[in-house]
Amino acid sequence: MGLPLTLLDPTAPLDLEAARDFFGSRVLGQPEAVECLVERMALIKAGLTDSTRPLGVFLFVGPTGTGKTEIAKTLAALLFGSPNSMIRRDMSEYQTPDSLERLISDTSVGTRGAPVVGSVRKDPFSVVLLDEFEKAAAPIWDLFLQVFDDGRLTDRHGRVVDFRRCVIILTANIGSAIARGPGLGFSPSREPFRPEAVERGVRSAFRPEFLNRLDRMVVFRPFGRAQMRALLEKELAEAVRRRGLRRRPWAVEYDESALAFLIDRGFSPELGARPLKRAVERYLLGPLAKAIVEQSVPEGEQFLFVTAPAGKIEVRFVDPDADEPEPSPDTAEPSGALDLRMLTFAPRADAGAAAFLADELRRIESQAEAQAVVERKEAALHAVSQPGFWDDDARFAVLADIEYLDRFEAALRTAGKLTERLQGRRNGRGATDVVALLASRLYVLDRALDGLEEGAPHDVFLRIRPAADSDPDAAAEFGATLAEMYLAWGRRRGMRLERLEAVGPAAHVFAVTGLGAGRILALEAGLHVRERETDAARHTVERAAVAVEIAAWPPSADPSPHALETRAAEAFADAALPTQVVRRYRVGPSPLVRDAVRGYRTGRLDRVFDGDFDLF
Repeated sequence: MGLPLTLLDPTAPLDLEAARDFFGSRVLGQPEAVECLVERMALIKAGLTDSTRPLGVFLFVGPTGTGKTEIAKTLAALLFGSPNSMIRRDMSEYQTPDSLERLISDTSVGTRGAPVVGSVRKDPFSVVLLDEFEKAAAPIWDLFLQVFDDGRLTDRHGRVVDFRRCVIILTANIGSAIARGPGLGFSPSREPFRPEAVERGVRSAFRPEFLNRLDRMVVFRPFGRAQMRALLEKELAEAVRRRGLRRRPWAVEYDESALAFLIDRGFSPELGARPLKRAVERYLLGPLAKAIVEQSVPEGEQFLFVTAPAGKIEVRFVDPDADEPEPSPDTAEPSGALDLRMLTFAPRADAGAAAFLADELRRIESQAEAQAVVERKEAALHAVSQPGFWDDDARFAVLADIEYLDRFEAALRTAGKLTERLQGRRNGRGATDVVALLASRLYVLDRALDGLEEGAPHDVFLRIRPAADSDPDAAAEFGATLAEMYLAWGRRRGMRLERLEAVGPAAHVFAVTGLGAGRILALEAGLHVRERETDAARHTVERAAVAVEIAAWPPSADPSPHALETRAAEAFADAALPTQVVRRYRVGPSPLVRDAVRGYRTGRLDRVFDGDFDLF
């Protein structure tokens, strides 16, 4: 091991941008730390480091689980050729003064020595990571003053250990107690995360002569949901490469609802990224492992589509070579030209459908480019880096916009992969499930673009309550039916509906998130009337009416159910009461649905109640 040729050879250029990309692909959301290490590499390459000291001495401080250890591993791989060139010690093991003797012992000549001494002597070109350095005893701090200043340490046997070819990185969790939830916004009752406060904590914890020997201190910021999404995608990619999945001819894609579910279960402002791995193993890999060992999964090539439509992970196995089933009367497609709603309602696998969906993907991509979706996200990210952003109440809306645009881009990538998979099958045979998935995803992407152009809210609250002049019992029964209809719609469209406690008497209330949710559900606001014939001879009809209310869900600091209920109540208090009749549902021997807003009539009452009310 040693420095690579690109650093040693003065004639070989060092691509600093490639180094940034290398760090950025492994460490997310910490640009200051990345730039710090890239600059140090440039100094080493240029031969401008102090030859009497280590190659670099850095203090990385901030909340746990934010990438401090990972960036040290990445530096070892980039600087010395392998992540195994990192020597790591947990300094919480040296909290007492008598642990000093153990630290300066060499394991090569004794049984109680510390690996750091023997490891540096064996391989002087290393990244030395001293984790949780603030927990070490004061005599150990004093010992490292010599290491940081002269690059040398004398062990208990009188032999000198040379640290001048090492990069030394100290980590500390000082300030983690005040790092609360920047990804979701900050609660007014909580102390917002401020690097200045962390730096004050460091200055009060370490003596000036200690801090004066550091080359640089870098404050790691807590992760937000945008960074957690990227970390999750990285974790899922690593999971697919595990032996149990790698040896099976399976292709895996993740729906947006599954990503949102895993982030919700694995995101913790206080604990950083570490809970993500546990969430992936518990909610995805655990159930999949049970199915594999019980041999209840299909054999051969399979396309796995992972969703979370009903508060849990579901994995759909699609056999891409399965024979095309004959269409049944219940699923027969409506007549007319192809469109996304029709293929979502009644998918068919043929060359015409595949070509149409590929064209629709290109149209949506072009429309997203025309609407400058990427530029809008970049502008929002730029706003995050501006001074005073984290103290401004407007940050909630900006962060929500970033997250929504991230979800849009992820869903567009998934649609692209589904399109490639569909086109890879001759004439689209055996791909009905893929057509259904792709058509549904393109449909919500199309609605999401319309919503972005119109300024529709990203997420909304939905409330179902009896109309004022309706029979309470009949309206309550019909309201429960509509609640199930919207839940089924959410499962079919990849939306998430979180049921809240009743906001108002006899109401069903949901917090709805998903691409295009605000745009689609805006047309649902109004009166919904069920008509049931009670006396055919006299043409007597029993009517039950409920009001469906849609209100914007403003982004906020606290995502707890209680806080959502409060914000939903506030949102509906300011909303206008619906007066127009949206749909009439006639049940009985001759079912009929009449939608006055979307302008359709259909006898498929069953499909409307199954959640397809927006496809006719």
